[in-house]
Parts: sequence; C-alpha cells; structure tokens
Amino acid sequence: MGSCNCIEKRDEPNTATLDRSLKYSVKAKVQQAKEEAAVFDFDSSEPDLDFATEKRPQLNSEFEADFPLQKTEGHQGMEVRRTDKSSQGRSGDQQDSKEFLLGKLTPVAQEVFTAIGGFKYVKRAKSPTLVSLPLGDLYYGETSSDKNPHGFGLLVKLEGSVIEGLWQHGSIHGEGLQVYTNGDSYVGNFDHGEVSGHGKFVNYRGAVYDGHWRNLKQNGEGVETWTDGAVYTGHFVDGKKEGFGVFNWADEAKYEGEFLNNNLEGKGKYTWKDGRTYEGDWKNNKMHGQGKFTWSDGKSYTGAYQDDAKSGFGVFRWPNGKRYEGQWLGNKMHGRGVIVQQNGERSEGDWLDGRLLASTQSSI
Repeated sequence: MGSCNCIEKRDEPNTATLDRSLKYSVKAKVQQAKEEAAVFDFDSSEPDLDFATEKRPQLNSEFEADFPLQKTEGHQGMEVRRTDKSSQGRSGDQQDSKEFLLGKLTPVAQEVFTAIGGFKYVKRAKSPTLVSLPLGDLYYGETSSDKNPHGFGLLVKLEGSVIEGLWQHGSIHGEGLQVYTNGDSYVGNFDHGEVSGHGKFVNYRGAVYDGHWRNLKQNGEGVETWTDGAVYTGHFVDGKKEGFGVFNWADEAKYEGEFLNNNLEGKGKYTWKDGRTYEGDWKNNKMHGQGKFTWSDGKSYTGAYQDDAKSGFGVFRWPNGKRYEGQWLGNKMHGRGVIVQQNGERSEGDWLDGRLLASTQSSI
C-alpha cells in the first residue's frame, strides 16, 4: 500500500466533464435549429402578413413536412366564362385574362408568381378558356369536353393562391408550380393533385427544401437550406429526417451519420468548430452508448456514454501518454480504476465522484 500522487497539474487538467467552452449541448442545438429554421409545416403556420384573413397556430417545433397543398378533385358543372371580344384578337384576350387573374392573387403571391416564371405553362395552352368554378375559384387554360381542367392551365383559388401546370381530368398532374397566399412556393412534379416526385419548396422566410416528395411529405433524398446558411443533406421519411444525412450548422459545426424522427440517433460523428469530435452512438441528440471523444489538444476518451455523460467503463488519455482506465459516472471517475503514468507506473484504487479514495501502486 502507498500513497498516490494523482493530483493533476494545472497544465494537465482532469477532463472529467465536457469542455466548458461548449455553450450548450448538441440536443439544445438541434432543438434551436427546429425552433428557428426551416419548418416545413406551413399549413399550420401563421403567415404574419397584413392580408392574412385568419389566424393559424404557431410554427410546429418539429420538422413536420405536411404539405399545404390539398388534393384537387375533378370539377364538375363548371360555368364557362369566355373572354372573347370582337374588337380584339386572341393575344389581347390572353393579356386581359392574365391581368385579371393576377389581380385575384394576394400582393406577395403576385410577386412570387411572377418571379418564378408564372404563365409559362399557360403560354403552351391552345385556345385557353376562362372558367368560373363552383367554390369561387377561377381556371384559365385548356379544358376537356366536359369542361374540366385538362391540358395546360392555371387555377386561381378564392383566397388568392395559384396552381399552374399540366392538368388531367380536373387535377394537376405532371410538372407545375404553386404559390400560396403568404408567398410560399413549390415548383416541381404533381401526381393527380398531390405533390409527388422531385420538387423545390421555398418558404416565404427564405428556407428551402429541394428533393423528393411522396404523399405530400418529404420522402427520399433531399436538401434543406436555412436562411442563416445551415444545410441538411440526406434522407427523409414522411417529412422527417431519417436514415443517413449530413447536417452543417451555420457556426461550422457538422454532424454526419444516422437520424431518426428528426433527431441524431444511431451511429454518427459530430465535429465542433474548434476541432473537437465525437464519433459513436447517439440517442435523441445525445451521446449515448459507445463512442470516442477527441479534443483538439490531443486528449481523448473512448468508452461508454449515457445521456451525454461518461458513464460505465472508459479510457481517458492525456497527450503526454498518461491514461485512466476504469469506471465513470456522470462524467466523473467513479468506481474501480487505474491511472497509468507515461513511465508505466500504475495506481489502482476506488474512485468516488472524481476523487481517489485509496490506491495501490506498482511499477513495470
């Protein structure tokens, strides 16, 4: 038995806790991204614009992607209102119709619709017709023999939004675009009235999702971009990040690995701006399971984590070659463990809350 000189030198700190320069945990950071960034649940968002006609719930804190487009059913019994004027040719009629339809949009929808190339599909329509629909919507474009939207055309909804593209028996089907009353826009593919296939959605605040859709939600590979420059590139399932992906935060932090239900979960590597890294198991945005944390000055810990804290068996190594092998609890040495100096001298004993109670020493 003998005493153990286990007091750490000032230039050799005991890193029993995560570096205090870490302002907040990864979990908090992910939550902050959810609250501040591109939430693709615009159907339940409040546009906060002067022309808004109704109040909606606040933004969902999750990255839900329930697409606001409602499936367009076939329109029966439509009233046809032709704009033919004996004193004008077809081009004049079309121009009058376009100006009339633009006037039905909200101001911001007009601006966005023009910016993303509005009327580009109507230009391809043969003998377009202006039609009044039963619910107060207006359609301008090609129609079928039973006067349903069929072919190239656009639909202006009563509340001031617009859908333009290729129509099939009353539903938009194929390529097209949609602009909402608050300025959100979608350009891409539709399948019988539903967003499906590849498309780009732009939030009126500037956030963007460019990727694949199915059943009105993000499904497949895609890229989310936020106004602060943060980017997620990876896989989505039913509107949520799931599978492998790479998240680059605006402060240069980066995670590459597995996601589940919008959370960091599974195997992955997180890199901080200052060079620190953790590679291993994650659960609900926390280090949980087996992993390795490396500091930029050469320190490292390899072992078990529980809820972001070193807990279980692990090995901590200092840059000078010294190491601790043993049990941890709540980020502190706790239980049986051994300190091995760079010269091979070993001090083994029981630890309690980061302090050595008693030890035996041995040398190689």
